[in-house]
Amino acid sequence: MQVLSQHCTIHRNTLAQQGYCTLDFPELGPRPPLVCAHGGDTSAAPPNTKQAFLAAIAAHADCVEVDCARTSDGVLVVLHTRELQQLLGKRFVPGTQVGDLTSDEIRQLAWPGGQPVLSVRDAVLLTSPQVECVTLDVKTYQDSTGKAVDSEQVAAAVVQLVHDTRCSNCLVWAKTDEALSPGQRAGFILMNETADARAAGMHLPLRLQAAEVVGAHHAMVDEVTLQLLRTHGKQLFTWTINDPKVMRRVLDVGVDALVTNKLAQAQEAIEWRMQLCGSVRG
Repeated sequence: MQVLSQHCTIHRNTLAQQGYCTLDFPELGPRPPLVCAHGGDTSAAPPNTKQAFLAAIAAHADCVEVDCARTSDGVLVVLHTRELQQLLGKRFVPGTQVGDLTSDEIRQLAWPGGQPVLSVRDAVLLTSPQVECVTLDVKTYQDSTGKAVDSEQVAAAVVQLVHDTRCSNCLVWAKTDEALSPGQRAGFILMNETADARAAGMHLPLRLQAAEVVGAHHAMVDEVTLQLLRTHGKQLFTWTINDPKVMRRVLDVGVDALVTNKLAQAQEAIEWRMQLCGSVRG
């Protein structure tokens, strides 16, 4: 087994107090949680840009999270709808989404400094060889009621892209079974903030049996949930952790990965815990 190349797949911790001192793979030593840079290192460049991803790689991020949205002509781009207002400026019309624009129109947009909007393909090819895990966060087009109308199309496009780029360390975030396909690593998002989400069972930690990873908002992370997921062989990622107190809490629970905009802060918190492991083990 090539442990290093499969770290995104086999990364494990134990619960709370023992999480950072467990030797799952004695030849590698303790395995800390993955630190996943949300849109790259956003302290160095705008989110979801080439420079942000390069900065995250330079800062030794374990993982990067890439937003995946589909243009009106079917091209996957690295862009969140909330970023359109900044990019369009005075041309922005409230309610505009990525799916309202063609790929040519997206290519005409630029971040401060002239950086273009990346395609998801380019982002995957840039980051995948340099990090342990690339998480692809599928962003759907929402109708006036907030319902996703292109879930099947964007999920199929993301899965096809992962296949075409041979991204063995890509993890696709899914809200439904639509993004799951044989051989494709997938995780699903726990959601409990609305009655509709709860009615659909999206708050249930084990609702998608085929998924290997569960992504939970930090408010939903606790030892009971982690123990349940461990029992069923699943990992727990949590997002988006920028507050120091919240960061300490989820690390103490023993999550497998945390998504953050505070890359250096998260790395320092984990390194401190790893040093404690060394003193305990020594």
